[in-house]
Amino acid sequence: MFKKYVVATLLALALLLTPLPVAVAAPTVVVDGQVLKFDVPPLVEKGRILVPLRGVFEAINAEVTYDAAQNTILATRGEVVIVLHPGDTLAHKNGQPLYLDVPAKSVKGRTMIPLRLVGEALGVVVEWDSAAKTVQITSRSGELVPAGDVSDSIERDFAWEYGGYEWSWSISIQNNHYGYFQSLPRPQTDDYSVYVTNQLDDYYITSLVDRFKEAARQHNLSDYEMVDFAVSFVQNLDYVPDNVNTGYDEYPRYPLETLVDRGGDCEDTSILLASILREMGYGVVLLALPDHMAVGVKGTENLPGAYWDYEGSRYYYVETTGTGWQIGKIPVEYKGAHARVLPLIPRPVINHNWEGQGTGLWYKVTVVVKNEGTAPAENTVVYAAFDAGNGKVYDQAYSQPRIVGVRGEEQYTLNIKYPYDTHTRLIVKVLSNGKVVDESSSDWLDT
Repeated sequence: MFKKYVVATLLALALLLTPLPVAVAAPTVVVDGQVLKFDVPPLVEKGRILVPLRGVFEAINAEVTYDAAQNTILATRGEVVIVLHPGDTLAHKNGQPLYLDVPAKSVKGRTMIPLRLVGEALGVVVEWDSAAKTVQITSRSGELVPAGDVSDSIERDFAWEYGGYEWSWSISIQNNHYGYFQSLPRPQTDDYSVYVTNQLDDYYITSLVDRFKEAARQHNLSDYEMVDFAVSFVQNLDYVPDNVNTGYDEYPRYPLETLVDRGGDCEDTSILLASILREMGYGVVLLALPDHMAVGVKGTENLPGAYWDYEGSRYYYVETTGTGWQIGKIPVEYKGAHARVLPLIPRPVINHNWEGQGTGLWYKVTVVVKNEGTAPAENTVVYAAFDAGNGKVYDQAYSQPRIVGVRGEEQYTLNIKYPYDTHTRLIVKVLSNGKVVDESSSDWLDT
């Protein structure tokens, strides 16, 4: 038996594809903090949760219509159009196929759909709390906002100097929101833009930016001074290596974590500053240098200092660790260094693990694909083959394409012919929109 495991920090909540016993109480569905009430409750069928389509879709601001003559359901949310026929295991998103493990069905006059379709089709975050038997749905336009017992909050004070003034701000962050980000996995990528493009902390980042804007208005700050003001706030945070607070040598923090911890290393403070400047509306990227990270802020050609060209614009270097570093001023050890420019665009982060087992003439490969990014992985296909060397294979198979939702997972099963009396290895690849995004293989062996 071949096995390949990807080591990762998992969510405390089990994901939706965790098998569920058939005889369970109806799950509770919560959308953006509100418990939904249905005249037909959710149900579990073949280990999948089915929910009333109209009730859930309308709760996330999708319009739903039904064409009785064509037996067709049409759901629209923004620019996304979903077409679905009850009883089918195939739906369409903007004309592209979506394959369902369990078909939509009618129960007491209500169309029940697999919960997975909600996340895949409409780009919302769907999580399953098996202990509480609760489905948590957070719309991509939603955010974590203080609710419930706001007295259970973490208060943080910040003090620094800028422009000849002493500034002192207090920030209140709800404790369970801080815990939520602590519980998130650290995506298996060195493109830390995924920590900036997570939208669930927008309430706190926007609140912080509003204070910067109000102070800038009162003191008549220019755009340059506005950016420099935000830079000074971040530069005055403590430098805290990852292993001090977390016990890990490499542990990138989400912005909310850095605010609560009142500091971090270069990756953490760069992520925070990029989040602030992005919310302010300035052009910003992350700059990944050898063993270091900084921020690049878009500026005109007449500005002095170090910069990187990206898509026809100059992005000036901003150091986030230590005080007094002006925009464009770069530490001497990084002058002339190559930097990878990381644009702040939501994108998927795909990883996988697999198990294989021979059954007679065939070899069964079960692949679990996970998306730890901030955008759905479109048209995700799994490929498996036995390697014959020199770019050739003995047998190969492709799965049907699926969409792997944000922080979601999909399980694929492929069967390929088992080659006897050969020197080979199993190759597994995950492709999204025709490009290989993750791959692995077993050791070479003689069958």
